[in-house]
Amino acid sequence: MAVAFVKALQAAGGTSTVNSTTIAVTTNGAVAAGNHIIGFYTNRLTNATTLSSVAATGATFQVDGTASGVAGTTEGWGIFSAYCPSGLASATTITATLSAASTRKTMSCFEFSGLDTTTWAYSPAVAGNGNPAPASPVTVGTLSGLTAGDLVVSVTQYNNSTGTIGQIAAGSGWTTPTAGTGGNTIVGASSWDESLFQYIAGVAGTSQAVTFTWSVDNSYAGGGVAYHQASSPAPRQRHKHGMWTPQPIRAARRAPRRYPLAGWR
Repeated sequence: MAVAFVKALQAAGGTSTVNSTTIAVTTNGAVAAGNHIIGFYTNRLTNATTLSSVAATGATFQVDGTASGVAGTTEGWGIFSAYCPSGLASATTITATLSAASTRKTMSCFEFSGLDTTTWAYSPAVAGNGNPAPASPVTVGTLSGLTAGDLVVSVTQYNNSTGTIGQIAAGSGWTTPTAGTGGNTIVGASSWDESLFQYIAGVAGTSQAVTFTWSVDNSYAGGGVAYHQASSPAPRQRHKHGMWTPQPIRAARRAPRRYPLAGWR
């Protein structure tokens, strides 16, 4: 089963301007049984943060990658996931808890199919930060040790200096969810902040550079995570004539019955 993007789980990305350590989104659609949720948070201002935990009724989340910005900045990001063996109901609230309070936060969640159900996330994630050169692709890091067909995702938080959204473009070969579905350009507390989520559902090789392109020079923090595709079941052995080979049935062995000799006393 190939890895595939299914849908965004909110009509628009969640944003918060409250000075707090949490941010939440409420799903607007059900997650199918056996699929995964992958989401992110980003922040800027007040404190540099990392992702401490994510919680929701009906799902158990894990933090797959998180990092704060360079020294002196107040940015941070995190990527998280959950396997949903029984699915997840619509109108479920998913809450992310950060390591410190922030006044500008964004968050979104997405549904993917075709991922491994035991150890789906690679370790470690890659992270980067700095001040990008305008209109030049910037490599945040390179995910390595991949298997062709795996999923890779990445997110960046950007403090643009123009006050106009749309200053981030996806890296070459990466896909962003359609604008308005919670993953393309997500504005934080103001148009000075934005974040972008991107993915490749089925990498071609054993490594993948995490790249973004910024229109103007200002600070950013971002990173990426790789996820294992589902393992194919081992093929069953066939009989030489094309029939399935049945498992031999062994009859229980009984001890031989012993009879006394005639006339024995």
